[in-house]
Amino acid sequence: MWSSTLRSAWHAAIGATVAVASHLLGPSPAGAQPATAGTTRDAAYAVIPRPTVLTPASGHFTITASTVVRTTPAFRTVARRFVRDIAAPTAFDLAIDAVGTASGGIVLRKVAGIPHEGYRLDVSPRGIT
Repeated sequence: MWSSTLRSAWHAAIGATVAVASHLLGPSPAGAQPATAGTTRDAAYAVIPRPTVLTPASGHFTITASTVVRTTPAFRTVARRFVRDIAAPTAFDLAIDAVGTASGGIVLRKVAGIPHEGYRLDVSPRGIT
């Protein structure tokens, strides 16, 4: 059974996959607005679980065969499952490496100040964190 922290990371990883596929999310600048269910804007962002705050931005990140998933030891299991789950629809066997080895790619890690079961998802042309 997964701990709730790993479950949160997995939900964020799935959210990242959906966000990348939709090419709709960008970095979270100041002034973010609450994500209100049922609004037109909300329907345009297929992120599960639904974020508490959603800041629309331009740009996107595209997963390619050379995308690297960077993670901490605590989230290595989540990274392996994420790579396995997107392998079939993308035909990519993404590499997994440690956070801090380089920048860019998809980063799965614990962020100080994020509440239990919470996540932050930032998408930019350089990667997803």
